[in-house]
Amino acid sequence: MPAVTSSAIDWIDYDRRKRVLTIAFRETTTYNYFDVPPDVYRAFLASDSKGRFFNFRIRDRYAYSEAGQRGGPRQTSRRRPSLTRPGSRSRPRRGAE
Repeated sequence: MPAVTSSAIDWIDYDRRKRVLTIAFRETTTYNYFDVPPDVYRAFLASDSKGRFFNFRIRDRYAYSEAGQRGGPRQTSRRRPSLTRPGSRSRPRRGAE
């Protein structure tokens, strides 16, 4: 498991045979992302900002589940990890959809 410098991510790991990317987020939990190509993993390791790379290249693109969770992978989750800081996203105005 390579060392990762990130304010949002504790560590990452990759199983090449299974194509599973495992990401441990700081202060939350660990997730497995399925069918991630090796070049995406290598680019993730080389990225200057792990959080930005996750948000734009991994999040919402691969099926995932919490590590150790039973059952198959999910495409979406109400508790999906987000690397935006609390309060930094603007909320839609009431009635605007």
